[in-house]
Amino acid sequence: AGPEREAREKEIHADVERWSWALGTLSAAGSVVAAWALAASLLPEERRARAGYSALLVGGYAPFAFWGASGMETTFFALLVTLALWRYVRQASSWGAPLLTALSALTRPEGVLLSLVLSADAARRGGRRRGATFFLRFLSVYGPYFCWRFWYYGRPLPNTFYAKVSDTFAQVHRGAHYLGEFLGVARAAPIVLLAVLALFSKRARGVLAPWAFVVLYTAYVVPVGGVCFPSSPFLLVLLPVF
Repeated sequence: AGPEREAREKEIHADVERWSWALGTLSAAGSVVAAWALAASLLPEERRARAGYSALLVGGYAPFAFWGASGMETTFFALLVTLALWRYVRQASSWGAPLLTALSALTRPEGVLLSLVLSADAARRGGRRRGATFFLRFLSVYGPYFCWRFWYYGRPLPNTFYAKVSDTFAQVHRGAHYLGEFLGVARAAPIVLLAVLALFSKRARGVLAPWAFVVLYTAYVVPVGGVCFPSSPFLLVLLPVF
């Protein structure tokens, strides 16, 4: 409500609407750079210049720019997810990837899915101890917040989840339609197709974490039904990864 927002703005001495727009726009620009960095880290040294094509695809995708200026968390979540994957690909044993993953989970609860994927992949690559270390580092940041939220609200997920998600098959049908809109109406199909074709390269076969997250995240979005906003913002966060 207007009066409530004005009161909050006086408390923090900031125009929330303008700051949200600015941070979303900066996050969209940062996602372009993050997409380039992730692609460059996956390419052999002599071909890293081609990572610029990834940045062009993300920067030239109109719905991504639209949601960057929406004032919502879409592009910020996309930035954190892409940076976490980039850091994990570069150095899986560092604190950077679990920290960024925890920040993504603080932004949206779906960030927990990313932590599970990267912890499992770390265990696959370096043994159970490395996988457990990754997850414990993630929990050291996200765990205290989750415990406080559960104590305060009495539920493990945000209230908006319970308000929007039901247990009927109609919701799954709506989620499938949502995925179709992302590929068709939002015209993401060509980018997704290019990403799928890239799987056939020998180098891509050794890097499972980004694709595992894409599959798990999509398998989550469809059953919960997506959201009613245009251009499929729930799936749009996967664009830099594609």
